Amino acid sequence: MRNARLLRWFAISGIVSQVLFFLSWFVAQFFERDSYSIYRDFTSDLGSHMAAQPLPYNVGVSVAGLLSMPLAIALYVVFRRYRWGTVGAVLIGVFAIGQFIDGLAREDCSPRLDACKAIGDGPGFSWHHQVHDIETLFTALAIVIAPFVFVAVFGRVAEWRPLRLPSLIWGIATLAIVVAFVLVAFQDSQPAAGLLERLLVTSATGWAGVVAWWLLTRPPAEPAAAAPTPGSRGPS
Repeated sequence: MRNARLLRWFAISGIVSQVLFFLSWFVAQFFERDSYSIYRDFTSDLGSHMAAQPLPYNVGVSVAGLLSMPLAIALYVVFRRYRWGTVGAVLIGVFAIGQFIDGLAREDCSPRLDACKAIGDGPGFSWHHQVHDIETLFTALAIVIAPFVFVAVFGRVAEWRPLRLPSLIWGIATLAIVVAFVLVAFQDSQPAAGLLERLLVTSATGWAGVVAWWLLTRPPAEPAAAAPTPGSRGPS
């Protein structure tokens, strides 16, 4: 019973994490400079050294990462008997660590700006900007791959089986957004890159939120008491 209560709290932490992450960039973008484009600029630009109000975004993202870690632990506890369950939990853990680092290793500037391109062509970006870029790659890969890994696990557990097909569809949809995003993100003007990135992070973290909600509403059953064997004495 104690473990079940703890898993519920871990699930709540996972839900709060995804909501906080969404609010961190959704609210911050409305306080950014006029030059910032929701259509073309990335959410990470809201926490850069050139951002108007970087602190709320950076704090929100890092705290969201900390709150995602209990979800990774809970998924490991629930699915550790399955190899792919362990892999999936590790992926959620990588995503959580990446979010935490995201708010600390800030970009120097928004990549779309001419001043930022001049830094890249000239003296080069700072170490924390480079750490941010590397972290973003691993964080994104982890949360995009995770639904496909858990599809194999959900099908083996009756309580989670209804989430198998939605996870597969969700993963395919997220992957399609990734393809569209990559096609435009590396162009100089980044047409629609900001919009596609917002769709991508909302889809990916939305799946994590649904998994956390499923864990909250369907906690693992307590092990059944062993039936007494014939001839054994019951409790006195």
